[in-house]
Amino acid sequence: MDQFTMLEKMNSSPEFLLAGKAVRIKSSLDAFNLNTNRLLTTLHAYRLVGEAFIAPDGKRIALAHVEVLRHFFNYATSAISIVDHLVATWEEVYGDREKKPALLEYRSEFRKTESYQLTEGIREYMFHYDMPAIIMGNGAFAVSSASLLKWSKWQKHYKTAYKCLKSFPGIHLHILNHNYRTDLRKLFEKYAAEDEVCLKHEYEIRFQLTKEFNAMVTERVSSVALSMLNRPNCNWRDLEMNLSAHIGAELWKPIAEAPNLAARAEAMIEALRVNEVLCEPNRVREVYLMVDTNA
Repeated sequence: MDQFTMLEKMNSSPEFLLAGKAVRIKSSLDAFNLNTNRLLTTLHAYRLVGEAFIAPDGKRIALAHVEVLRHFFNYATSAISIVDHLVATWEEVYGDREKKPALLEYRSEFRKTESYQLTEGIREYMFHYDMPAIIMGNGAFAVSSASLLKWSKWQKHYKTAYKCLKSFPGIHLHILNHNYRTDLRKLFEKYAAEDEVCLKHEYEIRFQLTKEFNAMVTERVSSVALSMLNRPNCNWRDLEMNLSAHIGAELWKPIAEAPNLAARAEAMIEALRVNEVLCEPNRVREVYLMVDTNA
């Protein structure tokens, strides 16, 4: 196996894929958290507007309704999206592995929770049917169950949510948000537990691949370095040109930034030492400090 094949094998491992996909989940989670904060801030800001329900100021009531529903719709959209993004990520990483059925079962269980069905159902209601009525209860905003039940899709697609709507006059948005975040956290914990088992195995594989890869690089550096240093007419420019593709960037930087040839020689000696090249340091110094007729 050459170094390029090994690198390709490492980069295609679930651990590497999961690291990349985690960035996408982080973006979705950031959007969810942002919309959650905006919703809760809006609910708090307009809480005092509850007094306007018994006042003649209809504009304040309308403004409160619009703002609450607008922020809830954005929140609900990001709340549903993060679940879909989470599942899509794990499907791409694990493919047809034996754990895939378990992961899909976690999603299925989550979609049966009351918090998920209410959140998705209200969003779909707003998206396809109408803007629900807002009622006040104990100083908090709630979506009217009566207005939501005008939609015919609840019994067919959201049976758990339907029972809740039949039991309560309104869905308190603060409580719904809290319950959804609690259930979502449980879902993340289940997926993370599955990952921990898988990644432990993948880490062991990657560790062995990395070990083999590093040994391959060391062998290549040693071979090139010794071949060059054994040449009587070797000069430092040829040595660096032949080793530049094999010495890592962190080791190459001190060589490139050395203020003079003496310092450059010491940096090269250190790079060769790290790569376990068995050569005489004085030979390296000799190559760098010898009179260069091409200078």
